Amino acid sequence: MPAGSGCLPLRLLADAGKIEADDEVPCKIRDGADALEISLAENSVREPMHPADEFEAFRTLVDGGMSETDWRAALSRHKSSLSG
Repeated sequence: MPAGSGCLPLRLLADAGKIEADDEVPCKIRDGADALEISLAENSVREPMHPADEFEAFRTLVDGGMSETDWRAALSRHKSSLSG
């Protein structure tokens, strides 16, 4: 479940009787550059980022050791998520 989405989808499924309220839900915990890249993509889908915020996010990825090839690929994915 993406960060910030809360448990509403799970609550709705439980209310509809599709899952039990205490069902276990598998999750993947991401950290570091991986988490930042995922967050960047999620936030951009909701609302375009201010260019300064976008720059800071990518600067953090680069400062964290992301290679030029990897940040260019991440930027490409980020831009394609904005266009649809």
